[in-house]
Amino acid sequence: MKSFRNGALHATLLFGLSLSGHPSLRAQPILERYRMPVLPLEGEVLGSGEELATPGSILVLDSLLVVIDRKNDKQLSILSKHSGRLLGSFGVKGNGPGEYRAPWTVSADPAVKGRLWVFDRQLRRLTRVDIGRMPLAPGFPKVETRTMTRSFNEVISLRAGSFLGANPAAETARLAVALVDGELKSRHAPLPQSPPDVPLAAWQNAQQVHIAVDPNRRRIVAASRYADRIEIFDDGGRAIGLAERFFSFEPRFEAGALSVRSRDDKTTMALGNEARIGYVSLALSKNFIYALFSGTTMGASMTPTYGAYLYVFDFAGKSRGVYKFQGPVAAIAVEPDDSRLYATRHDPEPALLVYRLPALR
Repeated sequence: MKSFRNGALHATLLFGLSLSGHPSLRAQPILERYRMPVLPLEGEVLGSGEELATPGSILVLDSLLVVIDRKNDKQLSILSKHSGRLLGSFGVKGNGPGEYRAPWTVSADPAVKGRLWVFDRQLRRLTRVDIGRMPLAPGFPKVETRTMTRSFNEVISLRAGSFLGANPAAETARLAVALVDGELKSRHAPLPQSPPDVPLAAWQNAQQVHIAVDPNRRRIVAASRYADRIEIFDDGGRAIGLAERFFSFEPRFEAGALSVRSRDDKTTMALGNEARIGYVSLALSKNFIYALFSGTTMGASMTPTYGAYLYVFDFAGKSRGVYKFQGPVAAIAVEPDDSRLYATRHDPEPALLVYRLPALR
């Protein structure tokens, strides 16, 4: 992989989102309401080249980075976080053991060093992956798969033997603690009251969240996909805080935004041009919450599901800064000590980026 340095970003103090389309949506919050500086991020390309196709979610694992890359021949890659060098890859497309259709999240097992859990959203399956030591040993990796009894949007390892799932199907909760087979142990974060005539399945889709657990496994954070809402929970799932909100927008079922769609006897949610995307990725250190924010509408951007702005909060929910990337990125991860932030991007070429955040140490 090749490495080179990105140019420095120009400082931006205030910025706005384009609002167009349905007149009732023009009153939605715009980013010019910031009352704090938006600081540029200067970073480096840690890795790029043929090894990356469409890199997405990232996991920091000791001296390694694990990257999900669903359009690659092997959909998970292990790289050195110091050099960006590819150390190994695994996970071909398929339905068998160690194969994936849509790997969505990868998390570390807190009880076993070198053990990962990969959640496949399409197969509704958790795969235990033992990567062993680097460099990779023959037979890498060792895997064991378990199909879950219900659907989730995301699943991550919470503690030994239990997992945190986001938006469990057919539930009026947005979070659940589950066993490896999907059996629910507890439910948390009740769904807000749904608007009239919006079925539960569509309202569940509108309330999707990204989830993360801090390195000490003491706090859980959920960031909304269709709102600028970040909620903070203790390790038992009890709500303990709400992060500062700059714009306070929520999912809207109205003309041009979100709507109810029925297909093949199933009710789902459809996105219109005026549907606004909130948070697209989430990472926690021991001290801070890092949230990748889009804020754009589906029709106002070519990349509404990517983010160009990084919000940082402490665990009391107070804002500690807003930062701007050079261009939209797909996902983020952070070192437990806040020394480095990592991001994946697709344009102008697929790459893995690294940033230093000295002001937050």
